[in-house]
Amino acid sequence: MLNLKFRRLSRGAAWPLVAGLALAVSMGTASAADPANAGSGPASKAAAKPQPKGSAAAQARGFTIEAVPAWVKTVAADPASTMDNAPVQFLMRDFQTRISERGEVQRYLRSLRQITETAGLEQGAQIQIDFDPSYQRLVFHRLEVLRGQQRLNRLDPAKVQMLQRETRLEWQMVDGRKTASLVLDDVRVGDKVDLVYSVIGDNPVFNGKFFDQEWSLNSKGPTAQFEYRLLAPAARQIRHRVDPARISVSSSEAAGVRETVFRRLRVPAWSADNLAPPSSFLEDQIQFSEFGDWAEVARWAEQLFAPVWAPDKAVTDLARQIMQDAGPDPLARAQKALDFVQTEVRYFGTEIGENSHLPVAPSKVLAQRYGDCKDKSGLLSALLRAMDIPASPALVSTLYRDDVNTLLPSPLAFNHAIAQVTLNGKPLWLDATRSHQKGPVLQRESLGLGHALLVAPATQGLTPLPGLQDALRVSVVDTFVVDRIAAPVQLVSRITYVGDYAESARSFFAQTPVAELQKSFVGDYLRAYPMATPVGELQLEEQAANNAVTVTQRYQLTEFWRFPEEKSLIGEFGFMSLADPLRVTERSARTRPVQINSVGLFRHTVRFEFAEPVFGKPSSSRVDDRQKAYELRFRQNGDANTQEVEAELQMRNGRIAAADWAAHLEQVTKSFVRLGQTIQFAAIDAKGLDNLREQLRVLDRRLQSGELKVASRDMADAHFKRLVLNAQLDSGRLSPKLRGQALMQRGIQQDHLGQPDLGLQDFQAAQALMPDSAPLRASLAVNALSRRQDADALRLSTEALALGGADDGARYTQAYALYFMDRPADARARFREILESRTEQERSYGAIWLYISARKAGDDGKRSTDALLPTGRDPGWPLAVLNYLRGEATMDTALVAARLDGRPDPGRLCELYYYAGQKALLDGDKAQAKQWLRKAVDTGVRGYNEFNFAQRALDAL
Repeated sequence: MLNLKFRRLSRGAAWPLVAGLALAVSMGTASAADPANAGSGPASKAAAKPQPKGSAAAQARGFTIEAVPAWVKTVAADPASTMDNAPVQFLMRDFQTRISERGEVQRYLRSLRQITETAGLEQGAQIQIDFDPSYQRLVFHRLEVLRGQQRLNRLDPAKVQMLQRETRLEWQMVDGRKTASLVLDDVRVGDKVDLVYSVIGDNPVFNGKFFDQEWSLNSKGPTAQFEYRLLAPAARQIRHRVDPARISVSSSEAAGVRETVFRRLRVPAWSADNLAPPSSFLEDQIQFSEFGDWAEVARWAEQLFAPVWAPDKAVTDLARQIMQDAGPDPLARAQKALDFVQTEVRYFGTEIGENSHLPVAPSKVLAQRYGDCKDKSGLLSALLRAMDIPASPALVSTLYRDDVNTLLPSPLAFNHAIAQVTLNGKPLWLDATRSHQKGPVLQRESLGLGHALLVAPATQGLTPLPGLQDALRVSVVDTFVVDRIAAPVQLVSRITYVGDYAESARSFFAQTPVAELQKSFVGDYLRAYPMATPVGELQLEEQAANNAVTVTQRYQLTEFWRFPEEKSLIGEFGFMSLADPLRVTERSARTRPVQINSVGLFRHTVRFEFAEPVFGKPSSSRVDDRQKAYELRFRQNGDANTQEVEAELQMRNGRIAAADWAAHLEQVTKSFVRLGQTIQFAAIDAKGLDNLREQLRVLDRRLQSGELKVASRDMADAHFKRLVLNAQLDSGRLSPKLRGQALMQRGIQQDHLGQPDLGLQDFQAAQALMPDSAPLRASLAVNALSRRQDADALRLSTEALALGGADDGARYTQAYALYFMDRPADARARFREILESRTEQERSYGAIWLYISARKAGDDGKRSTDALLPTGRDPGWPLAVLNYLRGEATMDTALVAARLDGRPDPGRLCELYYYAGQKALLDGDKAQAKQWLRKAVDTGVRGYNEFNFAQRALDAL
């Protein structure tokens, strides 16, 4: 939590996300034509009557109405200045600050906004001004609506509401600030709203030192002209810092007063950029500081923490009790003191007036048992010092971190307080507000805060703090336990959060019901492993020795293994925990750098444990993916029964320059691919593989010797595949679903070898294991067609298409069945539908069958196919067959095209002869048809549809 309110006005907040949203009104504007001082047009109402600042009415209201101070200089608008289009435009924003000889600070603000669209009416008509009534006084000078030549006074004291909203109460802080709120009546598109007011007074906690921050940007709209004028005694050394490329600076001195003017024209509206580091916006800010260096800021802070150096009796009594309970070990004493302040003193900040920065005395914090970061760090330091353990408060910035040294030295650089403690001769930086920390004190150091200003007499500058680059943030171990390869896999996931991640996790656990907690944790795993089912409840385990907490969840993964092309068993796994630190939420080009908040080490280990030997010899490998902003490392080790991959992501660089953003995106995209990996092994055990190798050698010998005759290479492959599938089915490694897949594939090989009855047996066995498989229904349909069960083929192919997931093969089978059932018109319609797919049109088979079915239905086959011919440059086979059927090629030409690698190809010849036989039948030449059909059967390629179709046609003749 950003606890310490190191700011003076809310417009002086640490960066424009706060400043722009909260104070766009209080950083008002003035008109380019300066109508407030032009004197043209009568005012429709008299201006509100100024009232003495001490009047009873003013005190009751919380503000006064007074004339513009004499020291204010009227700023003339620059007629050449322009701005971007927007619903609300600021024609001028004029800031003037005066530091009197007595040190009183008066801040004058004037704005003139112009409402150009209906969308701007709401924010353009609302006035909100924040101030702290404990040391500041609000003075209104003018509030008018300018409409054409009219000035409409809108400063009605009765309509100003003084609100005490306590906007940070949900952060357990109250600051007593008030908001003067006014909603203007009758504001229209085209109106200009002229607001002029002053806030007088400065927080006395700063002992008269002046420092401030002002943004030239404004979240409510663009600004044509921005000016800031500072008047201060020339003797006061007030430094400033701006980007000279954006903001011009001029300075003059007269009568002992120095005037410095800052000016910027055509200022764009501030727009949120949540990826950019806050320091990248400093180019749009004016910084002021009367502090000469960081040592001077440290001296100021020392005075605030004075009670820490001399703890009173209540603190020393508690320190004595802690020493008695913890024993003589300084580490144990420090841990007990830290535990007490973190958990026994609740976080709550009363930051009213001086207490915005002035810590409450440690004894009072102890008595009230609450305090904010500065109070708690002061109490912790006082307790430790009372035990002779060196300790001091330290100021840090959770916003600017390493970039705090780019700011001018001032209290505004910091928004949080921690403590430096010296243990075993080494400094340790502890945060007393982190109530969810656990474990040894050495494991609780605050990391990644950049630089600190130590509140100690010897402090001369900022001190670098330990970084996060080498700190372990999250460690995940996913163990896949495989008792039987064919059975569901058991996954045990252990996620360990370390350091501040552990503290966030503990806070989340404490606030979330168990059921919701489990749901939130299993989400990523169920997305990565859709086949997973959580088993049992989420287990939480404290790792106190490391300030870590471990979350364990068990899952059962049904059908974890895939069996692509019936070759090897493959399991897919991922390193999901490494995706979040790498993930990019915006991919557009950038003009500002990108802040990487997830700096540190993220480790994810995946381990597979098999009950039986699965792998051969031991293995190990490593891959290093080194990039500018990060390094992704993989280490793999394995033996016969186990495989382990450790992936480690080290986010090294907390910032990526805008010029490097495109390259970073490209690198991250490539690295993301590495986060998904696979494990692969044989579906046959070692003994089964030895037996299979011998069977394959015997088969190869029979084929080479001619003992086993095959008509084509496809048939030889089918013999080999059938042997492999036999061994896989006998291995016991296939789950029911994968066994069904293998049976289906063996059935296909049986069909290819001309053994459809054996194929049917395999298909029926497969159907018992995967009854809703569309590819299986499609294979059954082909088998039915080869067994001349055309009605079954039509039914099964229709079912396959209805189930989804079937390819065009099921459509062909459906059309073939219709053709052989003597329904040529229906077959023709189906083939035409198939040819609507451009791919099928290029393959020519659909056109061949469209020609045949059209002719059988009594139509002109050539005309039916004219519009559906292949159009590619080299359609290839079987275009020659189609051309022959259409009378555009001779049989000799088609026979030449049927050659492959210089030799006649049996499969192509089978197709050519079958379709030639069909053409002869359609032409009425049965004798010629018998010759062609006999030649098709003589090729012996039993796995081809045309072989079976030729046999069928011969039998019919």
